Amino acid sequence: MNTFFYRLSLRRRLLLSFLVLAVSASALTGLVSYWIAYRSTEQEAAVSAQNTLNKSAQVLNERLRNAIVSTSSMMLSDPFKNIMKDIYAASPGYYYQRLTELQIPLAQMKLTDMSIASVLISTPVGEFFATSDLRTPSVRLENTAIGARIPDMNQVLWVESHVDPLFMDRRKVITLVMKPITDVSVSGVYVIANLKEEVLRSVVADGLPGGAKGYYLVSLTTGLPVMNLGEREGLPEDAELLHNLQKNERGFLKLETEGRTNLVNYARLDLAADWVLVSIQDQQSLLKNVNKIKTTSLLIMAACTLAALIAANGMSGFLLKPLHRLQSMMRQVENNNLDVRFDSKYDDEVTQVGHKFNRMLEQLETLIDEVKEAEGEKRRMEIKALQAQIDPHFLYNTLNAIIWKSVSSRNQEVTDMITSLSLLFKLGLNGGSELTTLEKELEHVRHYLNLQQQCYRGLFQYEIQVEDEALLPLPVAKIILQPLAENAILHGFRELEEEGFIRITARRSGGFLLLEIEDNGSGMDVKTVTAGMLQKEPAKKSYALKNVYGRIKLLHGETAELSFTSEPEPIRSTRAVIKIPIEGEASA
Repeated sequence: MNTFFYRLSLRRRLLLSFLVLAVSASALTGLVSYWIAYRSTEQEAAVSAQNTLNKSAQVLNERLRNAIVSTSSMMLSDPFKNIMKDIYAASPGYYYQRLTELQIPLAQMKLTDMSIASVLISTPVGEFFATSDLRTPSVRLENTAIGARIPDMNQVLWVESHVDPLFMDRRKVITLVMKPITDVSVSGVYVIANLKEEVLRSVVADGLPGGAKGYYLVSLTTGLPVMNLGEREGLPEDAELLHNLQKNERGFLKLETEGRTNLVNYARLDLAADWVLVSIQDQQSLLKNVNKIKTTSLLIMAACTLAALIAANGMSGFLLKPLHRLQSMMRQVENNNLDVRFDSKYDDEVTQVGHKFNRMLEQLETLIDEVKEAEGEKRRMEIKALQAQIDPHFLYNTLNAIIWKSVSSRNQEVTDMITSLSLLFKLGLNGGSELTTLEKELEHVRHYLNLQQQCYRGLFQYEIQVEDEALLPLPVAKIILQPLAENAILHGFRELEEEGFIRITARRSGGFLLLEIEDNGSGMDVKTVTAGMLQKEPAKKSYALKNVYGRIKLLHGETAELSFTSEPEPIRSTRAVIKIPIEGEASA
């Protein structure tokens, strides 16, 4: 993709850029608009559904509270109290009298709360109920699902929708089970009030608007529906949904079911703490109108794309005209015509580039002259380097030593010295190349030191150390160690009474190659030597150092350095350090 883009002409890149800009802007506008509408609609739907559920839950709570109040009021009546006293006294003989007395409070319960279908009072002395209600004689309370849950109940128990097994009308009811409210201590007494499911369902459903996928009233204890609110399917089984229903009294969450997103609101009842009213809305259906923004955004993107193509075509031609003129001038410069100049009546970026192009042409001749001068300086340094390696005094001493050894018939030493001198010149010439390898440079200085040892018997010893053999192939400027070793011999050991020592070390440090030449000679004035080396026209005795310094700067860059340290006392040590950046490792 990058290669394709780079191969395009500037005109086509402008067209493509305008196109991308227009499409991106329209797409971003559409996406932001859609996101705002999406979030707003979703939040409004969540708030509206939550308010509706809260109101329906409140209405249902009132109905359940009425049932509890009616049942409690009946238990405060004198006939009920008399029944409790009979049970406390274990006197079942008044059963029919108490049954007759209880008919009025039971009738009042039904008149007070129209949702009450039937009432059954189960006691150790018998069951009490309204005679107008047809009791199913074959069904005992303890054998029903209600009876199975009574032992675990507290003061109040709510039982989900079921077909009433205690009375013969077989209607669906929601059952309220309460323990008696009495002044005497009795056990085994339970008041069962059956509430008509259709009445409670109408109370809840009338307050629930359409548009939702389903409404549910479920028990968190059993996981079963409390009553049917018209939903076609059961509540989805989802661990996150059940966790939130059990953890919070009311709230909102998103539920992923079969690849579809549902918006879930829920509100728990106060009187039946494990009953929760749930609303589930299909997000896709809810956001149906919002999705129209997508279509509108696509149409806007198409229109903006067409407009961008038209505008880009005209703008690119207008903008590229001065660039084409500048391109034509560059072709003339390629043909060595440096007299062309760019001019324009505008003061825009292209004109600024043209002015810089003019300044570049003006500086080009100056740069060419500087390059020529630098090349001349480079050649002069090369000549000085060649002169340094064939110093007449060194060559004179070496030849004298060869002659003396020859006269003394020390033929092997003569052979070794001639071989070293030959290799010294060969390595110094280096086939005309300005760069050599560290290995060859160390070999060059080794031959030089061998020859000097033959010329000055007992004057010094030397040692060459390489930290890592992987450094040996690294490129370095040729003949940079020999001048430094020569300084140590001629100047460092001149007044030395004991035997001198030269140590040459090559090591790596922080992306640089360090070449250290250390001797135990009489030392030097570092400031004076450094100043002389950096002078444009150095003194005669500083030519060799100036030559080394200039060539490492020229061949290895500005980060290359040549530095000196000298400690005359208590341990004499003079050190020259050449610092050369290793390509690909040293930082600026």
